[in-house]
Amino acid sequence: MGRRRKRNKNLPQNMRESGGAYYFTRYAVIDGKRKQVWEPLGRDLTTAFSKYREMLGVDAPVGKTVNDLVTRFDLEVIPTKRANTQRVYRVWLPTIRKVWGEMLLEELRQPDVALFLDSFPKKVTANRVVTLLVTMLKKAKRWGWVTENRIAGIERHAETARRQIISGDEWKALLAAAEPKYRLLLRLARFTALRRSDVCSLSWANIQNGRLVITTQKTQAPISIAIKGDLALVVAELKRGIIPHPTRRLFSVAGGRPLSTTMLGYHFDHIRERAGLRRINFHDIRRTRLTELGEKYGKVFAQRLAAHSDVKTTERYIVPDVVEIDWPDDEIRGAG
Repeated sequence: MGRRRKRNKNLPQNMRESGGAYYFTRYAVIDGKRKQVWEPLGRDLTTAFSKYREMLGVDAPVGKTVNDLVTRFDLEVIPTKRANTQRVYRVWLPTIRKVWGEMLLEELRQPDVALFLDSFPKKVTANRVVTLLVTMLKKAKRWGWVTENRIAGIERHAETARRQIISGDEWKALLAAAEPKYRLLLRLARFTALRRSDVCSLSWANIQNGRLVITTQKTQAPISIAIKGDLALVVAELKRGIIPHPTRRLFSVAGGRPLSTTMLGYHFDHIRERAGLRRINFHDIRRTRLTELGEKYGKVFAQRLAAHSDVKTTERYIVPDVVEIDWPDDEIRGAG
């Protein structure tokens, strides 16, 4: 297995960029030795993609397999997605290749997919893999590779929405267990209800005229949050002893490197373990905050902070209080 790429992660397998030009790379035996061959594809990315498809034979309109679809989807569609979506899709693609790769697209039916759903041990992951496969078949239909998406609408496993809320005592325990830097990060995340990816991407350029101005990573929604209350205290503490250059991240790791979402997840797990808490994840902070604001100021206010396009999405976040039932006197007297 080759080394993991450090650059050009948006390019498909066996495609490389060097010196402003693109190449198709493969291994061949030359003079009795196994050597890597770089075949030029040109300097224009669109032209390079076209030549790449020709070399892999994925341009023919008929007789295409799921493997052919995976190759083209990886080449043309995945690079248009945000970084985290690219990473997740490419984790699931090998499973799609392994299970259905040799099947012709026109022969793929719901029973073929149902067998996978019933046998795969991780039900939620199985749902995600099948959802990606359905999305890929939509593209295949658009490209003229299939006449019908026969697996669209297939029944998946029922999923229970997470309803975890962080209590006041749990929140105090998390803050007490966190190092000073991560304590500030947790407070900022709680006040703003930002997703983990948005918290990690914050730089001093996002601080503008007394407001925290960002475009969310997931939905590309612009929001502007007034820096008041505990958020103002956090920002003031972060400024202490530094020069807040616009390109400098609010939160970084050793050597000034940006804090990644993966590293934040690692540190949060350790904070939770030191606090001796049950299974709480970072996203529960967002759910807890939106529940607080939804109950105090209404769902529309919570929706605006969450940058949801539909209030129904926000409603799925808000965990209602337990409904208390007090029996009327007549019901009590009539018992027995």
